[in-house]
Amino acid sequence: MDRQLAEKSELEQLLSEQAGRKVTIQESVKGDKSKYLQLAQVNAKAALNVQLKQSSRMSERYQALCDLLNLPKIKRMECFDISHTMGNQTVASCVVFNQEGPLKSDYRRFNIEGITGGDDYAAMEQVLQKRYERDLEEDKIPDIIFIDGGKGQLNRALNVFQHLQVKWDKNRPHLIGVAKGVDRRAGQEVLIISKQDREIHLPDDSFGIAFDSTHP
Repeated sequence: MDRQLAEKSELEQLLSEQAGRKVTIQESVKGDKSKYLQLAQVNAKAALNVQLKQSSRMSERYQALCDLLNLPKIKRMECFDISHTMGNQTVASCVVFNQEGPLKSDYRRFNIEGITGGDDYAAMEQVLQKRYERDLEEDKIPDIIFIDGGKGQLNRALNVFQHLQVKWDKNRPHLIGVAKGVDRRAGQEVLIISKQDREIHLPDDSFGIAFDSTHP
């Protein structure tokens, strides 16, 4: 450290507990150690600035999405996509976000079985049943479920939710289909809002759903 700490021993104890080994804090370091300390401070400030900028952008995107959907707040979103491997195996991916960004620990991948190859409708039905047929903890219930696909996929998703036998509120999630735009270009998607029975054609400069949807 480049300064004296009033609670040095308490901080050493806390850091030692977190690290699982003894941690000591050196105060008023000089020479090469001082240079390394200055470099560490510069790197830490740069990393903090990057984190703050990313957090600010995520907050702006969340607010834009709330405004777009006329929702007061969104705590959790889950996004589903169907893909096919080289061996024609059908796989469904679930990507999860909260107000702070991606929840990668909650990402899930589901192997789809017992369907006709290429039947994405049946695949979507199966993954939604697997994901939501059990009770969920309150903080795990999504406010929005994005379905990658148009009206056909969205209707299949709605049918699944109509037949689910779960205790949690099935009316809570907003099911939204994400269909490709006319030119099928990223950023020109059409949102199909099930509860509001309307479509939203996103403009090129819209970042309301511009989240990192990297597959798990």
